[in-house]
Amino acid sequence: MSDTEKFPLLDPAMQKAAVKVKKKKLNKKKEKKKKRKLMSKRKHQEKADAKDLASLRQCLGPGCVYPTRPGSKYCSDDCGMKLAADRIYAILPQRIQQWQKSPCIAEERGKKMLERIHQEQQDTHTRLKDMECHFYELEAIILRGKQQPVCKDEEYEGKSSFGSMYPTCIEGATRLFCDVYNPKSKRYCKRLQVLCPEHSRDPKASDDEVCGCPLVHNVFEFTGNFCRLPKRVCNLHYCWEKLRRAEVDLERIRMLNKLEELLEQEHKVRTAMTNRAGLLALMLHQTVQHDPLTTDLRSKADS
Repeated sequence: MSDTEKFPLLDPAMQKAAVKVKKKKLNKKKEKKKKRKLMSKRKHQEKADAKDLASLRQCLGPGCVYPTRPGSKYCSDDCGMKLAADRIYAILPQRIQQWQKSPCIAEERGKKMLERIHQEQQDTHTRLKDMECHFYELEAIILRGKQQPVCKDEEYEGKSSFGSMYPTCIEGATRLFCDVYNPKSKRYCKRLQVLCPEHSRDPKASDDEVCGCPLVHNVFEFTGNFCRLPKRVCNLHYCWEKLRRAEVDLERIRMLNKLEELLEQEHKVRTAMTNRAGLLALMLHQTVQHDPLTTDLRSKADS
């Protein structure tokens, strides 16, 4: 059927106009289809070109002639490791020479800090040994005081609780914490053993028990004599044994805590010094020495 036969009811002039409009619409549809085909061809062409470029890239590994893997600069992990090793061998010796020529201020400060920490550790160990000696001396004095004859002429509470999930384990330490396990709270008591009112109550003093407190002159000078009043009636030296023991134990705990802090400081300083002269730090950081005659790059204020 021709175009004029499709519009039989129209006059010839109207039929021609209708035929022209229809042809224009068909031409537009054909042009759109051609454009779509061209765009799809271009996209496929670009993808193919990209694949061809990727296949043509050569691996960056030393002496390698194979193409790279997709999304990588190397054909395999071994080539990447070989190139990294070659770079290290080429750069590292020069960086080590620079490190040895110019003194590092942080390294010198770290050495001084280690010397100070070691000296403090020695002093703390000495003080701790002295306190251990005081511990045994005090026990001997208390024993001597209890052996004194009685001269017939003449409430402690603690509401605070200190607990821990683990018992105390300190090598060489005697009688520090209570460490009694409470099954309700599932904690170990961390009061001083001599001052714990819950787990180490003092027995009642008998009538013939002597006070035994060492008498002093000018506050600190020991006279060699002991208080021989009955312990039940002596109000001047109330709980002197407990207080003296607690004083010694507290000082021992302070020394142990200080030793732990010094060990942590030493670990931090040594870790910083090790990382400063490590492979990664030498490869990533560099000191630029503009004057070859000046070896010490510190300023006057720092030096």
